[in-house]
Amino acid sequence: MDSKLSYTTAPYTIPRCEGKENCTLTVRIPKFYLSKEEREQVCLRRAVWGTDIYTDDSDPLTAAIHSGWVRGDWGDLVDISMMELNPTADLKESEQQSTLSASPASPMLPPPGMDLHLTLLILPTLQNYTPRVMHGIKSRAWGGDHDGMSYRIEKIAWVDEKSARGEERDGEARRKRLKMITGSRTTGPVVHFGIGKSLSGGKVGIVAA
Repeated sequence: MDSKLSYTTAPYTIPRCEGKENCTLTVRIPKFYLSKEEREQVCLRRAVWGTDIYTDDSDPLTAAIHSGWVRGDWGDLVDISMMELNPTADLKESEQQSTLSASPASPMLPPPGMDLHLTLLILPTLQNYTPRVMHGIKSRAWGGDHDGMSYRIEKIAWVDEKSARGEERDGEARRKRLKMITGSRTTGPVVHFGIGKSLSGGKVGIVAA
């Protein structure tokens, strides 16, 4: 069971991506799953295989923490100073909706009230996925029998989804928001392939069960 929470979370995996090498995949992680408690569970679970390039069944948020984009959490019993992490990078007010195309000097704490957009580059299968301790997480190894694809995090963006939706106030926009809300109750993160192309269904999977 999750620390301080009354339910069990499960890792989120991206869709099957065969035939989509060098396409980009954008995954939206709602702010709820960026909380201190959720990030603690992500770090404990370690559902990530590889280093920098990960198997397609690695949890994207775990990969973002392992590769240094996002700050993890390890609970009150862990002395962060012993983990050799750089001081957490501050996110300036003017940068809250900007896209970062390179990992920051030190992992970033999620800004309050913001969702996270991860842009993943789909890559071919590797012969081996090497484990490594990075930013407080030890990734897992995978041998030469992986039957899926790989991905690498290309960029991230902190986005105020609520504010963006508030800009659309006509009837069509309200219907779209209603469809999004009702759909997200069962389907979870929003996923897009490439530029202007959406994966069939528009949303896949759930982050928590």
